[in-house]
Amino acid sequence: MQQRVGGLRATSPGWASFDIRPVVDDRVTWGRISHGTVRGLATVEWARTGDQWDVGLQVPAGATARLVLPGGHSRQFGGGSHTFLTDLYRSR
Repeated sequence: MQQRVGGLRATSPGWASFDIRPVVDDRVTWGRISHGTVRGLATVEWARTGDQWDVGLQVPAGATARLVLPGGHSRQFGGGSHTFLTDLYRSR
């Protein structure tokens, strides 16, 4: 569930970097997951309405997170709290 719905997946040892790839499934319109890492708590909370995504992130200090949304759109975030709102179109 952490990787599938929440989209959290470590990409380096100790969660120094991780990906956030929210699930793209019309039956799932929101998700919230936290994972305790050696660097602190990694959290993602997202909601999707149509093609609009509202994402909140908590990235532990000293870590980087890459948010990957449908269509290959991605953005990198450093340690701290972040919010991101975007309109994206899914490949069908």
